[in-house]
Amino acid sequence: MLWQKPAFYGHPTLSTWFTSEYKKSGKKLDMGKGCVRFKSLDDLALDVVGRTVARVSAEEHMANYQAARALMGKGKSNAKKSAVKKAKRKK
Repeated sequence: MLWQKPAFYGHPTLSTWFTSEYKKSGKKLDMGKGCVRFKSLDDLALDVVGRTVARVSAEEHMANYQAARALMGKGKSNAKKSAVKKAKRKK
């Protein structure tokens, strides 16, 4: 199983804090760039996960998500451009 936390990508201080707190829990940390892998819930430091989720408000998470989509060219403004390009290809 894994716990995906995309906020780690754009928030290096959160990632550093999480890593430090997780190690203090005494549980083994198997972490990728934005996820934590574990075999059972007993292997996961749920108190640290809970505090991590609480540190990023829904508004901040949404703003980070929208900024990341815009950087990838998947924002609303690019949707129109994509539709125009597809229409031109069909002609």
